[in-house]
Amino acid sequence: MISNRDAEEILKHEYHLDNFTYLVKELLLPDFTNSKHVVHFNNDIFQSVTQIGESSICNLSVFEVYLNEGTQNKRVAITQEMFKILRGLRIDNALVSFVNQDKNNYRISLLTSKYEYDGDKIVRILSNPRRFSYSLGFGTKTKTPYKYLIAKGKVNSLEELTERFSVEVVNKQFYNEIALCYSKLVGGERDGKKYERQLGLYSVVDQKKYAEFAVRLIGRLTFCWFLREKKSKNGIPLIPEKYLTIDTINQQDNYYHKILEPLFFELLNTHQRKRKDKYRTEEYKQIPYLNGGLFSPHSDDLYKYDNVTQYGRYGLVNIPNQWFIEFYNVLNQYNFTVDENTSYDIELSIDPEMLGRIFENLLAEINPETGENAKKSTGSFYTPRDIVDYMVDSSLLEYLKTKTSIDETRLKALISYGKEDDNLAIFDEKEKKSIINALYTITILDPACGSGAFPIGMLQKIVYILQEVDPSADMWFDKATENFNDIFLKKEFEKKFKSGDLDYIRKLKVIQNSIFGIDIQPIAVEISRLRCFLSLIIEESVDDEEENRGVNPLPNLDFKFIIANSLIGLEDTTQMSLFENEDHIKRLKDVRDEYFNAESDRRTELKLEFKDIQQDMLLNTIANYQKQATMRYQQLSAWKPFENEATNWFDPDWMFGIKDGFDIVIGNPPYIQLQKMHNDADQIAEMKYKTFTRTGDIYCIFYEFGYNVLKPNGILTFITSNKWMRAEYGSLLRNFFVKYTNPLLLIDFFGTKVFESATVDVNILQFEKEMNKESTKCCIIKDDCINNLSNYIEQKQSLMSFNKIDENWTILNDIENSIKSKIEKIGKPISEWNLNINRGILTGYNDAFIIDEVTKNKLIEEDPKSAEIIRPILRGKDIKKY
Repeated sequence: MISNRDAEEILKHEYHLDNFTYLVKELLLPDFTNSKHVVHFNNDIFQSVTQIGESSICNLSVFEVYLNEGTQNKRVAITQEMFKILRGLRIDNALVSFVNQDKNNYRISLLTSKYEYDGDKIVRILSNPRRFSYSLGFGTKTKTPYKYLIAKGKVNSLEELTERFSVEVVNKQFYNEIALCYSKLVGGERDGKKYERQLGLYSVVDQKKYAEFAVRLIGRLTFCWFLREKKSKNGIPLIPEKYLTIDTINQQDNYYHKILEPLFFELLNTHQRKRKDKYRTEEYKQIPYLNGGLFSPHSDDLYKYDNVTQYGRYGLVNIPNQWFIEFYNVLNQYNFTVDENTSYDIELSIDPEMLGRIFENLLAEINPETGENAKKSTGSFYTPRDIVDYMVDSSLLEYLKTKTSIDETRLKALISYGKEDDNLAIFDEKEKKSIINALYTITILDPACGSGAFPIGMLQKIVYILQEVDPSADMWFDKATENFNDIFLKKEFEKKFKSGDLDYIRKLKVIQNSIFGIDIQPIAVEISRLRCFLSLIIEESVDDEEENRGVNPLPNLDFKFIIANSLIGLEDTTQMSLFENEDHIKRLKDVRDEYFNAESDRRTELKLEFKDIQQDMLLNTIANYQKQATMRYQQLSAWKPFENEATNWFDPDWMFGIKDGFDIVIGNPPYIQLQKMHNDADQIAEMKYKTFTRTGDIYCIFYEFGYNVLKPNGILTFITSNKWMRAEYGSLLRNFFVKYTNPLLLIDFFGTKVFESATVDVNILQFEKEMNKESTKCCIIKDDCINNLSNYIEQKQSLMSFNKIDENWTILNDIENSIKSKIEKIGKPISEWNLNINRGILTGYNDAFIIDEVTKNKLIEEDPKSAEIIRPILRGKDIKKY
C-alpha cells in the first residue's frame, strides 16, 4: 500500500497522465482496466478527449480531457460539453481528469447521470447530471482530497465513490473548524468545552455586539482570502499574500491594529487619490479601492484614526495574535476558488456559495438574550442549494412564460444547466429580444433574505440565461446603456465590455435593476451584501497597468438589501396627499438612484443630503400643519438606511423605488408561533392581515405580505412548514389562497428531512397573483430525491383543484383523487348528517389501560375471566385514509 506521504505528493504534483492513472488504478478503483482510445467531439473548449479505462464495479469509464487556453474557469460549459460526449457514448458515469493548459493543475471530477433511452432519444431522466470535483496539482491544498478521497482505500461501488465526492462533508469540516475559531473569539461552549472570550471591545457589554463583530471580522477576512486568490494576468493578487500570513502575524505586536485595520479602513475603503500619505507608496498601490461599504468603518468597529501614531486608536479593539494564527491555519488547509458552484457543477473547495452557508450557521450561534439557538428563536434555517435552485428555476419559468409567450418546453431547456436536447434552446432574434427585455426589467424580492441564498441563486441563473441567449452580450450591453445619464459610468461599462468582462456587466445590471432583499437581522443583511460583492469581484479582469488595477469600485447596496421589519408597513393616512411634498419625494429618489454607484466622497455627501431631505420633510409638515405631522412622516424622517440597525417598518416605494410591485417574491420566511412573539404580534395584528390569528405562525403572514407586494400576475414561491395545510390555525391562510391566488405548485416534503438543523416538515408553494384557476400541480416527496427534484416531480405529480373554503389541503395521486371525487359525488358529508360526535373512550393513564397482544394473552392465561373485560381499541393514529 502506498504511504500517506507519497499519496499526498501525487495529489499536489504537476499533472502527468501517469500520475492520474496511478491514482485511479492503485488508490481508487480496484478493477481499473486500461482501454485507451481517442474520443471525437465538437466544441472549442476541449483540446483533446481520451478514454483511458473503465471500472465495472463502479459502473463508470475514466477519461483524460485537455482544456484549451482560457477555458478552465468555464465550469458549466465544460460540464455540459462532457455530458454531451457521455450521452453520445451511452455512458452514465465517468471519472475525468480535466487538465489546464499549463499542465500544472487539474480537476479530478466524478460525473454522474442516469437516462432511459428509446433508440437515440432520451425518454426519461432517472437522475439529474452532476459533476463533483477536487482541484489537484501544483500549489493546491491536499488535506481534503487526501482525507476523503484517498485515505479510506479503494472503493467497492459507485455509491461509495460518490460519498467521497460529497460537498456536504467538506462543508461540515470547514464549518466546524471556523465555528471553533468563532467560539474562541467571542467565548462560549462548543463540543462540551468552554472558552473564555478573547475579543476585547472597549466599553461594550452587549454580547450580541461581540457576536456581530466576530461574524463581520470573519467575513472580511475570508473576503480578503478570496482577493488573495484573484490575480492579474501577471499572477499578482489583489491583496499581497504577505498581509495574510502567519509570518506577518509573528512579526507584529498587534496584528489586528497594525495590519488589518489599515488594510480594511485606509486601503480597501479609500480611493488611492484620497489615501493618507503613509499609504500612498508603491507598496500600497497594489491594493485596490473597493468601495461598497464592506470595509467602511462601522460604528461597532470602534475605529478612530490617530494622526500621531498614524494607526487606529490603540486599545479600542483587542484581539490576540494567537487567534489569527489559529484562524489562518484553518484557511491554509483548504483550496479557495473564485468560481461559484452551482448544483450542476460542484467543486469541493471553498467558494463564495459555501460562505453563505458558513455565515448562515454562524448567525445561528447562541442567542445571549434567550440562551437558546438563535436560529430556533428567529425561526429560520439554511435552505439547501438544490431546493434554492429548484425554486429559482420554477419561478423564472413561470415569469418568462408570461412575459415572452415562448413554449414552456423550450423555456425549461433554456433554464436548465443539464441540456438533453440543444435544439430546444435555439431562439430567433425576436425571441432573444423578448427574453432579454423580460430579464432586464424583472424585479425580485426575498423578504427574509438571511445570508442571501435566494438573491444570489436568482443572480446566477439570470446571468446563465443571458449567456445562453446572448453569448457576446451585445443585446444586453445595448439595453444596459440606452438610458445611461452618467457619461463616466457609460465609459466604464464600455471598457468592461471591450475587455471581455461580460459577466461583470451582466451581474452589475441585474443587481442594480432586479435584486432586492430584506432581513430584520443587521448582520444577515451585511452577509447578503458581501455575497453580492464576491459575486461581482470574481468577474473582474485585473490589469496591473490600469488605475486601481482596472478594478471598478463595488456598488453601494444600502438600498438593495434593507434592515427592516418586512411585515409592518408605513402608517397610511388619507391626509398625506394634502401635504406630501413631491419635491421631497423626487429628491429622495434621486439620492437613492445615485448612491448605488457613488464613490466614497460622494457617498458621504449623499448620506448628508438624504438626512437633510428627511429633516426638511419633518419641519415642512410641522410648519404647515402645526403638530399634526402624521406618523408616516415621523417614520420616514427617522429611517436610517446607512446605519446598522433595523427599521421597524418596510415600504417598497420609499426603500427600493418599487411602486407597482415585484415580479417574483421568493424565499424561506421564518417559522415562529405568533403567541410567542408578544409585542411584535400586537404590531402585526394592527396591520389587519387577513391571515392573522393569535394561534398562527409568522410564515402565514409572510405569504399574505408577499401577495400584497406582488404585481398582478406576479409569482410567489416559498418554502415553509407544511402545518398550514391541515392545522386549524392554517384555515385562514388556506381560505386566502382559495379566494385571492392561483396556486400553481404544491410540493409536500412529508416526512422527508430538508433542513439539517430542523425536524420541521416543509412544503414548497408557488402561486400567481391571479384568480384561482383550480388546477395545481402537486407532489408528495416520499424518497430521497432532493438532488433530483425536478425530474421526480415531473414523473410523480398530479393535478388537483383547491377551491373549497374551510377545507384541509391534502395531496392525492390521480387514482386517489378519482376515488375521492366519486365518494364526494355520491356520498353525503358527515357535516350534513344529524349526528352529535362526542369524545371517544377516555382512558386517562394509557400505560395502564392500553396493552399489547402479548400482555393480553398473559393476563388471560393467569385469569381466564380477563377475556370478558379486555376489549379491542382503535386509536386515531391506527386509522389510515380510505
